[in-house]
Amino acid sequence: MTATARRNLGQAVSEDLLALVRSGELRPGERIPTERGLMEMFGVGRNTIREAVQVLASRGILDVRPGRGTTVRGVETDEVIDRATLSALLSDRAVGDLYDFRRLVEVEAAALAAERATDEQLAVVERRWSELEHALRGRLPTWEQDVSFHRAVVEASGNAVLTVVLDAVRDRLVAVRKETQQVERAVSVARTHHRAILEAIRARDPAAARAVMAEHVEAAAWAAREARRHA
Repeated sequence: MTATARRNLGQAVSEDLLALVRSGELRPGERIPTERGLMEMFGVGRNTIREAVQVLASRGILDVRPGRGTTVRGVETDEVIDRATLSALLSDRAVGDLYDFRRLVEVEAAALAAERATDEQLAVVERRWSELEHALRGRLPTWEQDVSFHRAVVEASGNAVLTVVLDAVRDRLVAVRKETQQVERAVSVARTHHRAILEAIRARDPAAARAVMAEHVEAAAWAAREARRHA
């Protein structure tokens, strides 16, 4: 099976799992079946199951904890704030509003992450940073890895509401990040900022985490303006 076919199959399985959550067959706090159970349920291999679970974990629907199984975290974000509606509201003319949102949510979340992150949450931030670095070194698109890194930082704040709210604008964050990928200086500046954010959280330094995240969001807002100016 090709990588593309496996991805498509993994997406299909993730949608079927999501349907079970939405229907209430899998409820918040409940463990989902084991990998073997899911393999038998959907008639697919282990890698496909892992990909499907990771898709839902990245969206905040499942909580994956090694050695403790995978549980349902809650309803999908778009049942709280409709993503299509939100993306329509965040038109090109309102990109500034998106960065106002990031200033309000991500800057303080970084400081809280430095204070509160568990060892497990810090490990996720480090892993997302490593994935981003790997993509950068390979000169690959990085928008998904970039947004996933920021989500890991917000989740490490320990505030579930902030994570849900950030997830609601994920699609728009990815779309804007795709545009800023073309601004060469923005990519190098963001790379420096991401490492500094990680180091501040590792050092348990809320003031430094807050400051560097604020600087990063301002640089990202500049990059978004530059991308539109040269479009």
